[in-house]
Amino acid sequence: MLLFLNDGHDLTQFDDLARQFHLRVVVSDVLDRLYHLPRYYRAADEVMQYLRAHTAGSWVARVEQFHDLMLRQLQGRTDLIHPQIRALFDYDHQYHTQYCRTLYTYCISHHSVKQTCAQLFTHRNTVLYRLRKMKEEFDLPLDDPSQALALLLSAALVLLWDHQDQLFVRGFQLAPSPAAGARQS
Repeated sequence: MLLFLNDGHDLTQFDDLARQFHLRVVVSDVLDRLYHLPRYYRAADEVMQYLRAHTAGSWVARVEQFHDLMLRQLQGRTDLIHPQIRALFDYDHQYHTQYCRTLYTYCISHHSVKQTCAQLFTHRNTVLYRLRKMKEEFDLPLDDPSQALALLLSAALVLLWDHQDQLFVRGFQLAPSPAAGARQS
């Protein structure tokens, strides 16, 4: 069920109804004008399709919780992935490290080591070691502002490709889908 509301509403009643009647409900962003409905519908429908493919059971979700997941439209665009990020991703999988996740967090934290450590619950020395290794061994231009967007987008795309959606979803718990373990090539 897709809901389009024109004002902020208490959705706790919908949670109860969803559980009782086994409903899946996506609530759009606040609808400010009726003629914007097609734009709101597209976003709500994309969230519904995503959640139907990746979750089970009943739930109520808001589109605003999934704005970052609109990156999924770019998910198959491997040509947008920086070559060094692809090498970093392969290294992560071979050695079970978290360099791509560290890079993504570092980029969204505005290159703040302190915020990166807090977001990852990781010791400062570990984050500094990873950043140094990314610069020296993977030749990543972490200090080049002209490369910041390319690195962020590349890191986000490989994390999405690797089904690490929890980094992008706020306030909604995704249940693993049966296909989540199978990585696409």
